[in-house]
Amino acid sequence: MVAHYLEGRFDTANTGQSRAAQAQLLARIAPLGQVHVAGEPAPSAAAPAAAKAKIMTGEEVYHTVCSACHATGVMGAPKFGNKVLWAPHVAKGMDVLFQHALHGFKLMPPKGGSNLPDQDIKNAVEYMVSHSK
Repeated sequence: MVAHYLEGRFDTANTGQSRAAQAQLLARIAPLGQVHVAGEPAPSAAAPAAAKAKIMTGEEVYHTVCSACHATGVMGAPKFGNKVLWAPHVAKGMDVLFQHALHGFKLMPPKGGSNLPDQDIKNAVEYMVSHSK
């Protein structure tokens, strides 16, 4: 995939990913820096790609990351929309749920194994809880 990207053959239009997910993928595989040769004009300074990425909605994050486990209940994850399974988690409060999502809990890795910003993860927690009350 990286080779295709570097050769200009990487087409995100047909991947089925949201624009936000595509932007994050491209930011993840973007070059870390540029070579500057003394005596040549410096390349224009661009804002880091991560700073340009928009905050994803809870639904986008759920479908991009969380649904891998929460759609089917893999490894004990409470299934999306199942009020009975979510009730004991919701009872702990949103702050606890945010901490579990951000730092990991039982078999769930921190941020569901993603490198998304904290706010994106919190949006996903709010989305899942709102559909599971």
